[in-house]
Amino acid sequence: MASTVNFNMRLEKELKDETSQIFENYGMTTPQAVRMFLVNVAKTKKIPLSFDYQADDLVLGAQTLQAVEQGRLDYEAGRLDRLAPNEALEALQGLSRG
Repeated sequence: MASTVNFNMRLEKELKDETSQIFENYGMTTPQAVRMFLVNVAKTKKIPLSFDYQADDLVLGAQTLQAVEQGRLDYEAGRLDRLAPNEALEALQGLSRG
């Protein structure tokens, strides 16, 4: 017989409550569902989730969208100067500092 270990994890109560109800609808407990997930990973050597990037998932804030649009307008109007690589890096660092 294989030896067993206890596996404890912390997560938000709301997440546990929400997922427990879903697992219950499938007739299983949360520990049974987690075990099923782990068995699947062990057998397939893959995580059965999609981590593919979707462009539609990118959500930009209003301020970012406004800055992008202003940059496009400035470019089209010829108001942008070219920066040397070190100047561009310094400009970006200045922006990140606020």
